[in-house]
Amino acid sequence: MSVKILFYIQRNLHVPFLEPVQEHLVRLCPEAETAFCAPPFIAPQNGLPGWGLEEHEVERLKGKARFVRTVEEFQPDITIFADACTNVFNCGKRVFVGHGIISKGGFYTESPLVRRENLADLICVPGPWHKRILQKNVFSPLVVTGFIKSDRLFGPVACTRADFCRQYAIPVDATIILYAPTFNDELSAIPCLGEQIVQVCEPDRYLVIKLHTMTDVVLAEMHRRLAANHPRIRFVEEIDVTPAMAAADILISDVSSVVVEFMGLDRPVIAVNNPRQHEYEGYRADDIEYLVRDACQQVGTIEELLPAVETAVKHPHILSPLRRHYADELCYGRDGRSAQRVAEAVLALAAGAPEDRAHNPHIAILLRVAPPCSLAHLLYDLGNLLLAHPDTHLDLVIWGMSPPTPDIPMVKGWIPATADASTALQNTVTSSAAPVLALLESGLQLPERALHFLANYFRWDDGIAMTRTLTPRDDYRMLLRLVYPELQEIPVEHVSELLLSTLMGRDAPMEYAAPGCCLVRRERLASLLPLPAATDTPYQEQVRKALVHRGDRCSLALDLFARPSPGISADTTELTTLIDSYLKNSGNQILVHRLLATLLLLGRPDEARMVWQTSETAAGRLRDVWGWLA
Repeated sequence: MSVKILFYIQRNLHVPFLEPVQEHLVRLCPEAETAFCAPPFIAPQNGLPGWGLEEHEVERLKGKARFVRTVEEFQPDITIFADACTNVFNCGKRVFVGHGIISKGGFYTESPLVRRENLADLICVPGPWHKRILQKNVFSPLVVTGFIKSDRLFGPVACTRADFCRQYAIPVDATIILYAPTFNDELSAIPCLGEQIVQVCEPDRYLVIKLHTMTDVVLAEMHRRLAANHPRIRFVEEIDVTPAMAAADILISDVSSVVVEFMGLDRPVIAVNNPRQHEYEGYRADDIEYLVRDACQQVGTIEELLPAVETAVKHPHILSPLRRHYADELCYGRDGRSAQRVAEAVLALAAGAPEDRAHNPHIAILLRVAPPCSLAHLLYDLGNLLLAHPDTHLDLVIWGMSPPTPDIPMVKGWIPATADASTALQNTVTSSAAPVLALLESGLQLPERALHFLANYFRWDDGIAMTRTLTPRDDYRMLLRLVYPELQEIPVEHVSELLLSTLMGRDAPMEYAAPGCCLVRRERLASLLPLPAATDTPYQEQVRKALVHRGDRCSLALDLFARPSPGISADTTELTTLIDSYLKNSGNQILVHRLLATLLLLGRPDEARMVWQTSETAAGRLRDVWGWLA
C-alpha cells in the first residue's frame, strides 16, 4: 500500500508514543513513506510547557525517517498525534494516540472539552475504560490498542531491572523507590514533600527521581542537587520514565499517569494528595486519577509518607487485587504489542476500513438552488458536498431545478422552483429514511465533515431539534476576536479551521435560522408539516419558529462556518491555470473536480471526458457526480 504517514511530535514527551508506532509501520508496510515533524523548539519555563524537539533529538530521528519542518512540506495522507493538536491543518486524516492514561480534566473525562477529539478519523485508546468514557462525547472510531509505552514494560523489548541498576550504579538487590511527581502546582507532590523526600532513603533503599518534562526549571535543579549530594539518590534525565518503572519496587507519585502505568506491574503505589487538588482547573472527582486511588496508599505529608513506605516494603501485596483490576481496565494487553496494534489500526484506516463506521451519520439534504443554475454549477456544488463528507451517507433532493440530462443517480428527487417550502420538505422527508435533514442553500463552501459535526449536536443533547452553522450574516468576527485576540485580520478562508480547532461542540441558542446550512431532526420536522402559507420569512426560520413554539430547542453551532464558495467561472485564463496544475498533480480530487466543472461550464464536454478517463481510478466519490462522463 502506497501511503504517506506523518508523525507530528508537538513536544519531546510524545516521542515514546510515536516512535514505536513508526517502527512497526515500516515493518508491517515497507512501501509506506513515513516522516517526522515538530514545531520549532521552545524549552519549558516558568510553568509553561515546552514545544518541539531539541536538535540532537531531531538528528537522531533523521536516522529513522525523513524529518520535515512543516506538515505541508510532506503532504501526508495520515498524520498521527500524541495530543489533540487541533491547530495543525492540511494533515490528511488524523489519528490520535494520546500520551497518557488518565484525565487531568482534558481527555478521558466527560467534559465538553473532549469533543474536540471528534476531529480525529481514528482514536487509539489504552483500555476499555477510556473507550467507554470517550463514547459519551466522541463519535470517531475508537479502538482499544493498549498503552504504547507499556511495551517497554512487557514483552520481548521490555526494559530490565538489571540494565537500569547497571546504568545508575544501584545494587540489584536494593529496594528501589521511584519518585515521579507531575508538574502542576495544584496537583504535584513536590509542594507537599519538597527536599524532605530524601528521608525515604534508608541504608538499603535507593530513591530514583524522575520529574515530568514540564516541571519548573528551578524545582528540577533542586532535585538534581539532592541527587548530587546523596549517595543513594539518582536523578533520571531521559524523557521516558519506563526504564525506571521497570526497575522500581515502589512508586511515589500524585496525579500522574505513572500511577496507573505502574499498577500494570502490580507493585505498591503511594499517592500524594496535594491539598490544592480541588483548585486545579480540570479537577473532577469522578475522573480516572481519583477513582483509582483506592488501589494506592494515600498520604499528604512526609510524616504520613514514611510509614506508608514501610508498609509497601513489608507488605507489597496489599491492594494487589484492585491494582490488577485497574490494570485490566486501563492498560489493555500488557503483552508488548500495543504499538503494533496502533500501526495495524492506522493501516486499516489507510485502506479505507476503520474498525467502526457507526459514527458516520446518514443525512438527507434539501439543496435549494438559486436560478438560473447551470448543470456545471450544480455538479460543482454536489461534488464539493461529497468531497467534504467522504464517509457520510447523503440522500440528495434538489429544489429549484428540473431533472437534467444526463441522469445523476445520487439525486433522489427534483422539485421545481415553483413548489412551496412545505412541498419541498415533505418530498425530502418521504424520499429518505435519514434521521436528520440538512437544509442547504447552493453556492456554499462547507468545512470538511461539517454535516457530520453538526449532526453530533443531536447526539450530545436529545433536547436539540434544530441546529445550524454560522454564516457571513452572523457576527462571526466578534467571536473570532474573543477566541483569538492576538490575530488582527483573519482571511475568510481560514475562519472555519480556526473555529473548529478551538470551539468544537460549543453552541449558543439560535435566535434566527439564517438561510445557509441548517440541520433538523426528521421526526420533529415531519410533525410540523405543512408549514403555514408562504410569507416573506425564510422557510428555515419558519421551521425554527414552529419548533420553538412547540417547546423544542434550536442551537447555533459556534464551531462551524459556512461561507460562499469560490465558485467556477467561464474564464479561459483560470482554465489554463487549472490545466497546468492538473498536469502536475492529476491525483488531486479537488483539482480534478474544479477542472471538470470549468470545462463543462465552458461547453467543452469532450475535453472533460478526456480528463475523467485519466482520473477516474483515483476519483473516489466523485464517480457519483462525474461517472456519466465515462
